[in-house]
Amino acid sequence: MTRSIPMEIPEEIAPKIPDIVAACAQTFSVRVSDIMGRRHPREFVLPRHAAMYLACKMTMHSLPVIGREFARDHTSVMHARKACEARMEHWPDYAERVAAAEALAGVMAIHNRNPAVRRLALFNAYASAVRRKLERDAAVVRLPPVLRDEGASKGRGG
Repeated sequence: MTRSIPMEIPEEIAPKIPDIVAACAQTFSVRVSDIMGRRHPREFVLPRHAAMYLACKMTMHSLPVIGREFARDHTSVMHARKACEARMEHWPDYAERVAAAEALAGVMAIHNRNPAVRRLALFNAYASAVRRKLERDAAVVRLPPVLRDEGASKGRGG
């Protein structure tokens, strides 16, 4: 796995682990304390694994440092990363949520460091998520009747 943050991005706007955890909590609709906690229900484990995976991907921290942030061992981080990668291969919805959390973590990092660009960053993250969804579901997108060419075929057209 390669890290997606290029080395030239200044440290002050790169996502921090709390940004990543908050983004995963928001994306998966759980509390930050659920992700950071010790409980093992599936609804907490999936976002926790996603947060650890994104922490490995988006920060330059070592596995032991990431493990300490989550109050876990570095081998737990290794397992979470491997499990998250496997789930993303087999579950497109999970992969989509992880991608949304990654985008949101970047937005949160920018917002936390520079509130003036918050709206633009949120718009860009939302627009790219919508674009990905539309591209993926292009065959099933249902346009409203006004935008469809059905009026002409039913004799209502001009």
